[in-house]
Amino acid sequence: MDHQSIMKEEKDRLLKKWEPFLQDLDDEYIVENTAILLENEAQYLAEAPSTSGATGADDVAGLQKIMLPIVRRVNLGNAQLVA
Repeated sequence: MDHQSIMKEEKDRLLKKWEPFLQDLDDEYIVENTAILLENEAQYLAEAPSTSGATGADDVAGLQKIMLPIVRRVNLGNAQLVA
């Protein structure tokens, strides 16, 4: 397998995994980068020691509460700068 096909498979996997959080975004560039940000943040939460006993990435409510507003604000701000 070449590098491009591996990257495409990874991109497709992330888009499928995070699709419920990406459905309101229209720009393909923003969708792809938001999926990457969500995945990076989920990995960070899974690896970070938990002070509350939460299960990291499995804590979807915590993920939505903490990280999604930040990612949306950053990406919407970037979209406005580009437009």
